Amino acid sequence: MFASNAASFFVLMVAALTATASNHGSSKHHDILVRAAPCAAGSYANSAGWHVSTSLRPDLSCIPATNGSYVPNNGATTSTLCAAGSYQPRAGQNFCYGAPSGRFASQPGMRGVCGACCGWTTTQTNYNTGVVKCSGSTPFSGRASGSGCVSTRQGCDPVATCAQAANGACPDQSFEFVGPAPGAISKATYAAYGLFNVDPNPANAIIFEIQLDPTMQNGSKLNIKATTTSYAATYPFMGGIVGAASSSNDFASGSPNYAYIQGTSQTPTGSGPQSVPNSFPGSPSFAESSIWSYDRVSTRVSPQWINTDGTSPATFPIYLPDYQAIAITGDVAEFTNQFGTATRISFTYLP
Repeated sequence: MFASNAASFFVLMVAALTATASNHGSSKHHDILVRAAPCAAGSYANSAGWHVSTSLRPDLSCIPATNGSYVPNNGATTSTLCAAGSYQPRAGQNFCYGAPSGRFASQPGMRGVCGACCGWTTTQTNYNTGVVKCSGSTPFSGRASGSGCVSTRQGCDPVATCAQAANGACPDQSFEFVGPAPGAISKATYAAYGLFNVDPNPANAIIFEIQLDPTMQNGSKLNIKATTTSYAATYPFMGGIVGAASSSNDFASGSPNYAYIQGTSQTPTGSGPQSVPNSFPGSPSFAESSIWSYDRVSTRVSPQWINTDGTSPATFPIYLPDYQAIAITGDVAEFTNQFGTATRISFTYLP
């Protein structure tokens, strides 16, 4: 029924990976300067672009460019702010991203880009655009009238807020969207818990196998098998493993329950959570493997959790910046309120 497996990996769109440069130690007991190599692009030094190969002068070590800035060349002595119309959410980079159409970065040094709140719309779709209120609507209230007005709150970026951005760069009634580059699910995992994490370098991506009848436009309740990870032999399937802090194995609106995306054993197609061996410490724990759907047109890969009663709740993939890991939940806002920062993400099939 199925064609032979096609090995591919998924590009994971992730949100803010913010960082700031930290000051190195301040000890200056020695005056011996050992000149080693010039600082690499993405970093700079306080003296001639060179860094020391010992810890004698830590104040001359290479300093990563902070988010909102970049260092394009080796041997630099300073960083450069991203120009208006561009942004950089990560530290230590040698370039800035151009703001996508419909968003704007109105000042130099932006770590993210701005867009309209729910209930508001952009007046034009270029790098520098204003926002106007949808007729009869207020932020987060949904569609009223007006070209381009969003229909629901869920249609907005998950980090939307009508407060001023922390750096004051976004005008009132807009939000800051810190959008990083696409990343791949990495062969390296978060050591403490074995979580799949994210790497911007496709060379470090896991290669996955997916089975889908080539005559079908899309498929659901699919298994996705990892072939190039340390889990491949024992826990080969990319699935959801119920988080230890969840109050039950079910997802629902108003509940912060969640599942980590990790390596797991295969579970029956369409079944709810099963107690099976998996890569989370203390396994076996409850998990599901056949939670994935795939659409050939959009190339989108989406998770669908199955509750213990067989129902299919809303399921949102999220990025956990504190762990650089991914999970799924039925309510992003409740998860964030209970456990801390999380941002919605999406998966895309990349042959």
